Amino acid sequence: MTKMRALVEVNQNKINIELDDLAKLIWGIDKNGLWINHAGTTQTLKDEFRLSFSLFPSDLNPEWQNVPLEWKADGLLIQPAKENSKKVAVFTEFETELPFNQKGFYNLVAYLATHLNGKISEDDGNHWEPVAQFRAKHKSIMTADFDQLLSESIKIGSNISPVDEPKYYDLLNE
Repeated sequence: MTKMRALVEVNQNKINIELDDLAKLIWGIDKNGLWINHAGTTQTLKDEFRLSFSLFPSDLNPEWQNVPLEWKADGLLIQPAKENSKKVAVFTEFETELPFNQKGFYNLVAYLATHLNGKISEDDGNHWEPVAQFRAKHKSIMTADFDQLLSESIKIGSNISPVDEPKYYDLLNE
């Protein structure tokens, strides 16, 4: 499992997408009636970059009920990196992530960077890479079959507990 934390430069905002459509796009799910849990002031990702959202994996695979409760509150979070910053932080609450959420995370970061015309940093702003390089590096997980990743996540999540992201709040003050 991999740390799920990235910064995205904001050079131009061309984002206007409903959260349901964004979830289908980043997780690669084509299901009608998909229910997305979210916290934020809107159902659309447009001008405000303060939101968290997640799937309900139990709606997609009943075996998810066997996964410990700690994993069930997991989501993807987007916040300005700091006040008046030209960077957006994308992260999860856990230091390491289950495979299905890795897919969503990497696709979300790539989506944001593409539509914000920015580069991506996976090391807290020390090095920046273009979207194409990021996509090439994470291609296998970004294009993997969601149902297969969810099955793997059920097996992994049933055997280990999540570890909280130690820099969760620091990301907002980078």
